[in-house]
Amino acid sequence: MIRADLHAHSKYSEHPSEWFLQRLGAQESYVEPEFIYRTAKARNMDLVTITDHNRIDGSIILQGLHPEDTFTGVESTVYFPEDGCKVHILVYGLSEDQFSCIQKIRTDIYEMRAFLKQEDLAHAVAHATYAVNGKISIEHLEKLILLFDVFEGINGGREEIHNTVWLKTLSSLTPEHIARLYERYRIEPFSDTPWIKGFTGGSDDHAGLFNGQSYTTAEIKTAHVKDFLDCIKNKASMPAGRHNDYQSLVFMVYKVAYDFSKQKNAGKISGTILSQLFNLIFEKQKLGLKDRLKIKRLKSIAKKDPNSEIYLLLYELVDELRPDKKLTINEKLNIVHDKIAKIADAFLYSFFNSCTNDLRTGDLIGIIKNISAAIPGIFLSIPFFSSLNHMHDNRDLLEELGRRFAIGSSKKTKSVLWFTDTLVDLNVVSTTLQQLGWLAHNKNLDLKIVTSLREEEMHASLSPNIVNLPHIYCIKIPDYESYELKIPSILKSLEIIYDLKPDEIYISTPGPIGLLALLASKLLKVKCTGIYHTDFAAEVSKIIEDESVSRLLGNVVKWFYDKMDEIGVFTEEYIKLLGDRGFNTRKMRIFNKGIDSALFYPLSTKGVEVAKKKEIPDGINLLYAGRV
Repeated sequence: MIRADLHAHSKYSEHPSEWFLQRLGAQESYVEPEFIYRTAKARNMDLVTITDHNRIDGSIILQGLHPEDTFTGVESTVYFPEDGCKVHILVYGLSEDQFSCIQKIRTDIYEMRAFLKQEDLAHAVAHATYAVNGKISIEHLEKLILLFDVFEGINGGREEIHNTVWLKTLSSLTPEHIARLYERYRIEPFSDTPWIKGFTGGSDDHAGLFNGQSYTTAEIKTAHVKDFLDCIKNKASMPAGRHNDYQSLVFMVYKVAYDFSKQKNAGKISGTILSQLFNLIFEKQKLGLKDRLKIKRLKSIAKKDPNSEIYLLLYELVDELRPDKKLTINEKLNIVHDKIAKIADAFLYSFFNSCTNDLRTGDLIGIIKNISAAIPGIFLSIPFFSSLNHMHDNRDLLEELGRRFAIGSSKKTKSVLWFTDTLVDLNVVSTTLQQLGWLAHNKNLDLKIVTSLREEEMHASLSPNIVNLPHIYCIKIPDYESYELKIPSILKSLEIIYDLKPDEIYISTPGPIGLLALLASKLLKVKCTGIYHTDFAAEVSKIIEDESVSRLLGNVVKWFYDKMDEIGVFTEEYIKLLGDRGFNTRKMRIFNKGIDSALFYPLSTKGVEVAKKKEIPDGINLLYAGRV
């Protein structure tokens, strides 16, 4: 069996698709072609290629240095001329003249297909479900099924669900599918057996971290380039290796950002603590005596200043990444993610702690300074947000694929996460969600109640399906001293939510946990329903009696619910009232709580007993059940 990573980028790929790198003004990659070759060979790749965006410089260089076990490649950006939708097509074994022709015709995917057939070039459609310019639709995917016969089955830069849903779709095709698609689009299929597809795999690495960990296999005995490319053309290759996750993408973004800063500053950052840290993570460089003293100073600062948790965390990070530990990339990734989450938490804790004190004293300048001081923590977190968002683009497209091609889902039931800032307090939200938690648990439904509690608050009366998010700060509420608002650890909480793989999110409160849930729903691209339990603005106006504060809170709550996909409201009257306040009533529906019929049911004899015990007179009586 012969193996090759058929999707890799070098420094000749210049334009990044990731939002954070775009904002930095960085290139897509800074990896030298020779480094890709050495890494691929070290990871047991028999053949090596480079597929830069619309350039073949890197693969030409590589073929000149290693003519026996390399071949040319390019990732060509191709367009549907009818609407400008971009698609990436990987082409292999092409000459410089053929590349020049591709550059001229790639604005038309139909001309591109004709040229690839005419020249008999090995090729594959890359990460088809990824929206390169935000225009990909189910119709484009159906056209691609007719236009091409070979597709990337495992892209190491995409999450597993993107790879597997597309792979299952293509593997389930039948002659009937192709006939229906031809009737719809009148595009001639690529071959005589277009329902049988070939597959490739590649790391899609941009940072020199994961080369050779996703790859293509071919059942041939010798590593001859021609034989391997023939296997691709004859649909006789298969994908193998790793899928991506958002933490790995974050690691890649940090690496490209580091390469960018190193090139831009040309040695100016070499003396900083941060540069030494990145050297340990990415370069495997041992620290000299001078650098070790600088790192040790971090620990000394942390010991002297009880508020210097960030210095201590930096020291721990450097210590855990020591070269003598010989860590793998994945081990480094886990360490870096854990420590960066803690460092971001430390910045946010300092921000909330200082702001609380400044608000008490009315120190506006102090508040502004604290906002500035929190910016490094926010900056560290941004790649996590942008990577999560990047990884979950086009979730609705995957669902539509499942419906159109009836491939089904490996999940038996819908997974629901229900978020609340209050669960053990004496209020209707807490009581409702406690009961809901037990009901879901007893009926074996995939519903979890997500909140943030102190350890002592996790008492036995709560159902087992409670997800307790870590928090970094607690805020006492005026006139409700027994209740605390918990500020969750954002990055750690997002990791927990990501691992739970929710299909839908419900939110009961517009507090910090509710805001985190809203953020998660937007990043993960899942439906978000907000339940309007309590009129917070009205409640606050009774307590504070300050119209400006009440109006501000009302605007915040309105903004919060306007971001929902759907809003659950208990009565038609409240829908009308919220509409008068400017809420979007088109998103609203009546949220029926239901009745537990095992607890509430009529008993003719019981009524007589209650009447006697409570001395209720005969005739019509009115029973009030509700808040007093």
